[in-house]
Parts: sequence; structure tokens; C-alpha cells
Amino acid sequence: QAWKTNAIEAATAAEVPTGLTRIRIDGQVIKPRGGRYDAMNFYPTAKAIVDGLVAYGLVPDDSNQYVEGPFLTDGGKGEPAVVLTISELPAHS
Repeated sequence: QAWKTNAIEAATAAEVPTGLTRIRIDGQVIKPRGGRYDAMNFYPTAKAIVDGLVAYGLVPDDSNQYVEGPFLTDGGKGEPAVVLTISELPAHS
């Protein structure tokens, strides 16, 4: 629940647009020590973040009709974070 709430607050603060038709989400997982790990272990966290973005109103829901991803990769060493890049895509025909 905290990740979902944080996503809503971050989207609001960043004035992320709402009502988009379709998006792609790419994420980088940043770890304090970097090194070898499995970025896919962070999918539950990414799911909560996406749920927060949907609650915020970014897209109508997180089904495949509206969302591609999230695709998670290693973001290297640094302050722990999940950094998302959200790209608007053309609507499905």
C-alpha cells in the first residue's frame, strides 16, 4: 500500500498527465550496493506503483489494452529506488 500511495503522491507532485490511452513503462531498479541481483524480484513493487498510477488517473486500468510493461532492468548502484520512464504509445487499432 505504501508504494501505491507514494506513486500517487509522486505523480501528483510531478504533474504527470492523466487520461492517456496507452503507455509503456520501463523501470530501473537501483540498489545501494549494486552487484548481482534479479530485477524481476521487484515486480510486486512495480505492480503496486502501476496500481498507484492507475488510481491517479494516468490510464483507465493496467490491462494490456492500456499498459505495456513494466519492464525492469538493473539501474546500477545508488540511493535505493525504482525509477520509471513512462512513454505514451498510439492507441490499439
